[in-house]
Amino acid sequence: MTNTNLLFICRELKKSDIEQVSIIEEDAFPELFPQTQFEKELQRSQSTILVSKLNELNSKSSKLMPSSKNLYYKQGKTGWKKGDDFLTGFLTYWELFDEIHIMAIGVRREYTKLKIASLLLTECINKIIKKSFNKITLEVRKSNIPAIGLYTNFGFEIVGERKKFYPDNHENALIMSLSPILSEEYKYKIKEIQKTIESKSNSLFLD
Repeated sequence: MTNTNLLFICRELKKSDIEQVSIIEEDAFPELFPQTQFEKELQRSQSTILVSKLNELNSKSSKLMPSSKNLYYKQGKTGWKKGDDFLTGFLTYWELFDEIHIMAIGVRREYTKLKIASLLLTECINKIIKKSFNKITLEVRKSNIPAIGLYTNFGFEIVGERKKFYPDNHENALIMSLSPILSEEYKYKIKEIQKTIESKSNSLFLD
């Protein structure tokens, strides 16, 4: 998305973003071990990492910048330095033969209610459509009801289950799949979701 009225916009990860995105991952997934080596991930030909950032062209974006007291989390610094883009989330996906597999979506804890995951997922799907992939798969914790609801809203369906998939607590993972995304019906659906995200973004400070 390139709408300059949006409070958040997406782009691909740059090497200079690695400190921030690593801290976002730690903030979003404190149980994850080992953490993703994003520098290696950038070098994978099949991997794409999208990030969301505050849109400095939007006059309201300054209201969402962290105050000095919020530059630290329990796990450490936010990774943001003055003058850099302030990143709020990331999405990693792999191109696997004839389908896309979403590896992770992570959002800073204080920004989880601002539709950032939806923004990243919409950007991901739009990119995938342009590359003519017709199917997306992912795994999600069986207990992660909000994430399951998000994916269901985008049209994902539960197609299977992986037993004891997560090493931290041996929780099962649901396998979710979305296809066909190249149909005109789904392209219309994703445009409507995008309009809703833009509308909610632009109305955050109306009251």
